[in-house]
Amino acid sequence: MNKKTLTTLMIIILIVLVGLWYFRFYNPQSDVVDNANSNTNEPQGIDTSGWVEYKNNVYNFSLKHPEDFKIVVYAGDPNEATSMRLCYNEGCMWLYKAYRENLEIIDLQDSENFVYETWQMNKDDDRANKNVGDIKNSIIDGITLYYFDITESFLLGDTFTKLEEPTRILLFYNNYQAVISYDLEDEIFEQVINTLNFY
Repeated sequence: MNKKTLTTLMIIILIVLVGLWYFRFYNPQSDVVDNANSNTNEPQGIDTSGWVEYKNNVYNFSLKHPEDFKIVVYAGDPNEATSMRLCYNEGCMWLYKAYRENLEIIDLQDSENFVYETWQMNKDDDRANKNVGDIKNSIIDGITLYYFDITESFLLGDTFTKLEEPTRILLFYNNYQAVISYDLEDEIFEQVINTLNFY
């Protein structure tokens, strides 16, 4: 093998190694686990026939919940709420519109960046006992849901929320960027999320 061929081969190998390093260690999107083929909204062996349907006309989704859940909104019609809680016993599932620190509403083109920024902000937060899982995603009715599990606290822009239990943060864009958070230790909330549909 002549010197010119060997030099060319070495350059190609170097480019490949730098590319692999970049996508593994530098690119935050490499932490996404693609669950697009998993059917998140399929109830897992539970009977939801007696559950009540809730529709949100702001984010255009519906879900089912047990009849004894309480919907708490700050004002107006629950079906038009941009912010609400779905509560059961001591726990609540929270839904709210996502803003940047300057109160800018996140748009569709910026939605995926916002997901990664939010995840990275929490990943970089060095509070004791804080753990942030990988970003995962699934697709329901053409809408991509991104989610990650977190403990200790959740940062969203300039808002800090103390978490008592391990929590799942679910982000999606449908008209607006929405955030849903719920206690992972109470299985009923995961069952409610499994009934999620978009329209």
